[in-house]
Amino acid sequence: MVASGLGITVMPCSAVTAKHHNKRLTVLEFMKPVPERRIALAWRKGFTRPAVIPVIQDAVRALKIPGLSMLPS
Repeated sequence: MVASGLGITVMPCSAVTAKHHNKRLTVLEFMKPVPERRIALAWRKGFTRPAVIPVIQDAVRALKIPGLSMLPS
């Protein structure tokens, strides 16, 4: 609907890449204060594959996304 001119959407900046460029779409940045979100990694106490947790943490820390900041662990 957005590309057809019938709507608007809010997307994270990580989704606005050259791969998704379309001349029918216009990207506008938010004015301050810019909305933000917090994403967390959680697992059950009895999780059977605990070795994957640090692997996922390292993968997320390695992301190069504008505006991404990590909270201290």
